[in-house]
Amino acid sequence: MATFCTECGQELTGGECPVHGAPVAAPAPVVAHIAPPPRRRRAGRLWVAAALLLPALIVTPAVFAFVLSRQVSDLRAQFNAAVAQQSRSAGELRKDLGAQSDTLRGVGDRVSQVESKVNQQPDTAAIAKQVGPSVFEVETGTGLGTAWVVTSANGTSQLVTNYHVISDVWEAGARTVHLRQGDATYTATITKVDSNADLALLTAQAKFPALERETANVAVGDPVLVVGSSLGLEGTVSSGLVSGFRTEEGRQLLQFSAPVSPGNSGGPVVDRSGRVIGVTELKIVTSGAEGLSFAIPIATACKTVLSC
Repeated sequence: MATFCTECGQELTGGECPVHGAPVAAPAPVVAHIAPPPRRRRAGRLWVAAALLLPALIVTPAVFAFVLSRQVSDLRAQFNAAVAQQSRSAGELRKDLGAQSDTLRGVGDRVSQVESKVNQQPDTAAIAKQVGPSVFEVETGTGLGTAWVVTSANGTSQLVTNYHVISDVWEAGARTVHLRQGDATYTATITKVDSNADLALLTAQAKFPALERETANVAVGDPVLVVGSSLGLEGTVSSGLVSGFRTEEGRQLLQFSAPVSPGNSGGPVVDRSGRVIGVTELKIVTSGAEGLSFAIPIATACKTVLSC
């Protein structure tokens, strides 16, 4: 630090004044104290700071509340949008489920229709098994045919056949024919005939299972089953359909398509339930003819040889 002469003010060199030459003691340093600022001015600044801070303290909660309110509004809007979307999705899902339910109901209806048609188809094996025990081959000594059990009670059974099957016996004054089923042979008596209807009633002293008669009208296209002794082949079964209803020489006949042969005469024509709808009588035999078979309706039998 440079020092100066107290007399002339020259800077001392080597501790001596260049003018006076004698060393001159450097003046003692002056220490200056900085007085603290008056309290009044500090208080003023605090008031200014407080004045500036007070609006901030007042405004900040309002701003925060405003921001929070906006956020809550945004969240509520998002929530409502999400609920609406879910509602639309649920509605669309219900609509889709409804459409699928309708589709399933439609499929179920079609399945039911198919099942109904399948159920309407006759189980020919079951029908044949049901009807077979009630059907017998008729032997007259001069010919053969078929008969079926119409009633059975008190150890006695009545059977229906065609008149032309037993006509030789009847017209000869005899009344006895034989019934065969498997290895068993039974004696039967001709008890009633109607030659015009081509029907006869036989009675056997034995209990056989009887067939039910169909009382309702049959329709063209209904399935039928025929059981008889075709050419002596006992228990032959053939199937077909009701082909029509004919009137020949004042007689009502049921036409069907199931094939028959000599020996089937007098046998039962049954429906899908195994109920008798007619008595096999004849078929048309000519060049080119196929499946033209005819039966006497069961209603005719009820009016002649039976009491239905």
